[in-house]
Amino acid sequence: MVSDSKQNLFDDAVKCYNTAYLSILETAAEGSYSRLLHSCLRLKELYDTIIKLTDNVILKVVPYPFTFRPSDELLLQYGFRNEQIDNIRNFLTYVRRTEGKEIEACLSDGIAIGFDRRI
Repeated sequence: MVSDSKQNLFDDAVKCYNTAYLSILETAAEGSYSRLLHSCLRLKELYDTIIKLTDNVILKVVPYPFTFRPSDELLLQYGFRNEQIDNIRNFLTYVRRTEGKEIEACLSDGIAIGFDRRI
């Protein structure tokens, strides 16, 4: 059993992650893609850490799935309008065009992506 203080810290980390994930989607929804891939990488690292820690805590706050390919229905539930959803989808095209590979490949490549370039 995990202590209450550690559980609270974990719950707070998940809440922060969820807020940051929605913030990244909001940025993409605005069509602001500059340095967004770098932010995605950092957030993906936090998400992976949260998932690893779920074996040691009670999952009271559920982390949003880390994806840039959620269904339109989910994005609508998050409060995005159709034109914003189009911008989120266009971010995927932007990454493919600027990096030469899909966002998932960029994220799995990790820190090597674009840090000496324009991202």
